[in-house]
Amino acid sequence: MLYAPVQMIMNMKMSTESTEGYERSAKIGGFPAHERWTKVSQENEVTILVADRFVVTTTTRGLGEDSAKKIAESIDLKGLASKAGS
Repeated sequence: MLYAPVQMIMNMKMSTESTEGYERSAKIGGFPAHERWTKVSQENEVTILVADRFVVTTTTRGLGEDSAKKIAESIDLKGLASKAGS
């Protein structure tokens, strides 16, 4: 029940930006993702839907913009996707 709304949000092409940060849709490793950056708190979060089965979230604080995205890109998402049928 939780997956369907998350999937809908991830597949929407959204992008908002302000002086405080941004939220936007993205693709990471070929999978739909949502990226959020808050300047004041230096908080960065990326949530990825993998193979219509897994939700992967990386969150960082104080490590700078794109830090959570770099961590997410280092994860073997295709390997995880291969486990979806198991």
